[in-house]
Amino acid sequence: MNVFTKLRFKLATVIFSAGCSLLLGSESDDESPFLPPDSGKPAAPSVPAPTLANLQFASVLSFGREVLISVFDVRTNEGVWIPVGEEAEGIRVITYDPENEEVTILSAGVTARLKLREAQFTAGGLIRPLPTLEQEYGRPLTVKEQETEARMLVSDLLEIGMQERARQRELRRKEIIRQRAN
Repeated sequence: MNVFTKLRFKLATVIFSAGCSLLLGSESDDESPFLPPDSGKPAAPSVPAPTLANLQFASVLSFGREVLISVFDVRTNEGVWIPVGEEAEGIRVITYDPENEEVTILSAGVTARLKLREAQFTAGGLIRPLPTLEQEYGRPLTVKEQETEARMLVSDLLEIGMQERARQRELRRKEIIRQRAN
């Protein structure tokens, strides 16, 4: 391929790509048949701020001078990390007292102090030892018992093979009789 052919190919590719993007981009989002019917309507009003009864002070993360407070909403089963002095999702963290492990928050115009929730541990069930191989699978077979098992398996397989061959022979015989009758 000479240089001009390569250049023409690249130019054609660029023009084709530009044309495709113009064609695909010309349709406005409101007119797209691929969007859901209600996509052009304004979004629903935001979720109201959670009530203080549903909020828990879950944890605190401190690095350097920045302190992040985790506030958990038990009603929605969601948590949010909020820096002290800032607001997120309708919850404002006003102060944090590390000595008493308390935080002062403001939500829906109401201020409250929350203590850090304590982790609740429950004892697990009884731990029992794993069964030994002998308990799980029985005692291991001796060499003589293994040989006997192998012979019985081979004998069973041969018997199944003979039964299948007899069945096939009978089917062929019936097919031949049926063809002769026609």
